[in-house]
Amino acid sequence: MKPKVSVLVVCVLLVMAFGQPRSQAAQSPHLVHLFNLGAPVLHDVARPNSQTKIVARPLATGTQIVMPNGEVGFLIQLPFNYRGAFETSWSPTGEYLALRYPHTTDEAWQTIEVWSISKDGRQGERILQIEKQQAWHWGFKWHPNGHWIGIEGKVFDMPSGNLVFTHLFAHMTYDTSDKKYVYGKRLEVAYTSLYWSPDGSQFAALLYSLRSSASTFYGIFDTASDQLIVELVDSRTDPGTPVFVWSKDGKRLTDGVRTWDTQTGELLNWFESQDIFYLNSTPLGEINAVWSIDNQHVISLYSQETFPTIPRSYLYYWDAVTGEMAYRRTFSQRLTKLVWQDGNLNATSERNYSLTINPENGDVISATAVENIITPTAIIWSPNSQQIVLAGNGPANYPLELWDISNGKPTNPVWSVNNDWYEYEENAIHYRPGPAKLIWDAESNTILTVSQHFWIGRNFSVIERWNPTNGLSLGRLYWQTSEGYDLTPMAEPSPNLRYLAEYSPLLDTANQVNILDISTQDVLMTLHVEDGEMGMVAWSPDSSMLATLDPFGHDPVYIWNISQNPSQKITTSDTGGYYLEWSPSGEKLLVAHFGAIRVLDSITGNKIADSAIAEKNNPIYAVWHPDSKIVAFASTHTLYLWDVENNRILSETRLEDRLVALAWSPDGSRLGIVHENGMVSIWEVRF
Repeated sequence: MKPKVSVLVVCVLLVMAFGQPRSQAAQSPHLVHLFNLGAPVLHDVARPNSQTKIVARPLATGTQIVMPNGEVGFLIQLPFNYRGAFETSWSPTGEYLALRYPHTTDEAWQTIEVWSISKDGRQGERILQIEKQQAWHWGFKWHPNGHWIGIEGKVFDMPSGNLVFTHLFAHMTYDTSDKKYVYGKRLEVAYTSLYWSPDGSQFAALLYSLRSSASTFYGIFDTASDQLIVELVDSRTDPGTPVFVWSKDGKRLTDGVRTWDTQTGELLNWFESQDIFYLNSTPLGEINAVWSIDNQHVISLYSQETFPTIPRSYLYYWDAVTGEMAYRRTFSQRLTKLVWQDGNLNATSERNYSLTINPENGDVISATAVENIITPTAIIWSPNSQQIVLAGNGPANYPLELWDISNGKPTNPVWSVNNDWYEYEENAIHYRPGPAKLIWDAESNTILTVSQHFWIGRNFSVIERWNPTNGLSLGRLYWQTSEGYDLTPMAEPSPNLRYLAEYSPLLDTANQVNILDISTQDVLMTLHVEDGEMGMVAWSPDSSMLATLDPFGHDPVYIWNISQNPSQKITTSDTGGYYLEWSPSGEKLLVAHFGAIRVLDSITGNKIADSAIAEKNNPIYAVWHPDSKIVAFASTHTLYLWDVENNRILSETRLEDRLVALAWSPDGSRLGIVHENGMVSIWEVRF
């Protein structure tokens, strides 16, 4: 090799080893997953006489069999991505597992599957699969012998999956003209449920027709012969969709409102209460019931939601024969799944708490939080980057959660723990907030929730202040409500908490924004455009400018300098969007759209950078890094770090679940991600 050639080769090698390309790659930031906050579970059903359980997580692709040591065993694959099954239950012997879930994304089509699960939970075999259209009230019931299952009046034997018999009256059809059931072709929108006696020798049958909104033919049948033994007196054509519960001695039957003698079919009593609202004898709400140990008293749980979506539950302890009520308790939350456990009642509170209730008086003995208290949709960091606040869907009077990032545990006191189960706590929020925007004001050390809730009958738009040390409300800065189908104005507070930008998307006044004094709520000025709408607003960090966004118009983004009088307006002529955010420096404006994201100069409105790397028809969630140079954004299952100044993607991270919110810590070292399945993951930025 010639000397000049040798020198050239050495130089090339040195450049490859120590040159600029490697230096840039080494300095490119990337995200490293640290830990998760909470692990939301939709179904968590223990196997009989075993510590093994089944767990179906939201938006998982199947149901996991979890061992006592936490190891995951057999995974039952569902045919598509869905938030778990509607109904999941082990057979009484624990040999089989039945699931009911949507057949497609259209919940009208449903599938019931039965699986045989090995003792160690590592293997499974599907024995039975049945599909049905218009199956809203569809379901299954296990026979006490542990290997028969009733589906739509048909009884199948496991593990063969063979049909044992079809209940005779499952082939009946309700004749709306004569108002009676006749034999004939079965309606597709009808279903039959069989409720077996404790020893399985008999069953009570219920036939429900969705088309005629009727549910009748109450009767008790012999399981072996499928012959009618007794008819239940007071078999009405419109009693709703009750669930029959047998007393443990098999002598009585209840649906939570009525009780019968199973030997004669005689109606023992009809329990009436002013709390239970009836329409044609149909309770408008959910009724759950259990028998007391003496087989004479019934404990009924009636849950409903009243406008404006305020949950209520009523617990009654009453005599099945006389109808006399021993006590009545009113709960300020919606309770479900009333069962006996270790001599006490157990109920689930709005998917968040497991309550242990004293059956003698209805008092709550203890309450255990079940995973996350809320399903978060918004996230914010504390000014010192040590805590995270989450807000979102959950109990009406528990709007927030506070987490300590140093250990990944809820902060004490946990705001969502409340010992008053019977009335709303003082200063608590009395409406169910929609997805909220969170603001942590460092100067006053208060947290603000900006939330809207749209519901048929009543709508809300609320800005409320919260104490971050005890979670109590400090009062509302803004409150708008409307009745009926009318929508309320929305409002966005300025960072200095001096102004409110009030706007009304989708209304006749959508082309204007009112700037209000936040203390008096007097209108200081009105921003107005001739064409288009202003369906989104965003304040600059110094509160001197406001950006408005028209998601449909040809001139969608307006940048207003409200410190001048009249206010100065800068218009951009790019495509529309649905999300606005100023950079922390105030020099740039981020606009996100479906499948596209761009950055504008906040002074001129000119485009600085754009990226169309995301999938075309999917929304983008984005947030500025505190240095105003990097943007974290995601679409579907991929998270990107985007260098805005050089308009290049620095890193891509594949996520298991879609995300719904992002937030950088104020020191810029960590990123919090709220996933669609309710979990929050914490990531660290490393160079």
